[in-house]
Amino acid sequence: MAQEVDVMEEQEKLWDIEEMEIDKELSVKEKLQNFVYGIEEEPLTHMNEGYVVRVHFGKENYSATDAVKDYLKQIAQLKY
Repeated sequence: MAQEVDVMEEQEKLWDIEEMEIDKELSVKEKLQNFVYGIEEEPLTHMNEGYVVRVHFGKENYSATDAVKDYLKQIAQLKY
């Protein structure tokens, strides 16, 4: 994965979640798997509708992967 960037100075280097192509025929689980295993950029910091999104979590035994999966599941359910 790419090295984390200073989001205030290098926003143009962040990937834009709006540019993701999602196969709407797949289940939510398959969409999440495609994202988690297919993204090359650092997934926890990205752009969404012109805003910098930095995913963070505070629960014990709750990994970064869990946080991204939950976030993407919510997006998939809302948009697709």
